[in-house]
Amino acid sequence: MSSIVPPCASATWLLGLLAIGAGCGPAPLARAGNIAVVDGHAFPSIEGSLAAFVSVRNQGRDTATIVGFETPDAAQIMLHRNEATGGMIRMMHQSELVLPPGSTVTMRSGELHLMLEGLGREMLPGDSLRVRLVLTGERLLEVVLPVEGFGDRDGVVD
Repeated sequence: MSSIVPPCASATWLLGLLAIGAGCGPAPLARAGNIAVVDGHAFPSIEGSLAAFVSVRNQGRDTATIVGFETPDAAQIMLHRNEATGGMIRMMHQSELVLPPGSTVTMRSGELHLMLEGLGREMLPGDSLRVRLVLTGERLLEVVLPVEGFGDRDGVVD
């Protein structure tokens, strides 16, 4: 005995399957080839500095590397990783961020983050911050991050 599936039911099923396979979800904040910033925000500034967080996805088959960060909104931007040594937590500068194929690297408060110093102005919730990720091969990925309150997401951007 054979069954007949109405055309609209099979089309809906096919579209759903394609959406799952394509990894559909919210549109990325920025994209350069297979690299996408899929989420991000910054905390308000304190005494001319602030922390920012992004979640970066490598949808390609090859490892990608972010070799630097730039911003017109601060004198300096650095990638830091917090490390606990001898009962103390220290911010350690990271020279690059490696993105393995098919991975998403998520920055979090108290862990991996961007530290901006020498801001040109105070940044408060509702403001925005421009950040460029510099990828190998001289590719740039520019993103605008919202400044959010300290308790809004606890630094998690996944």
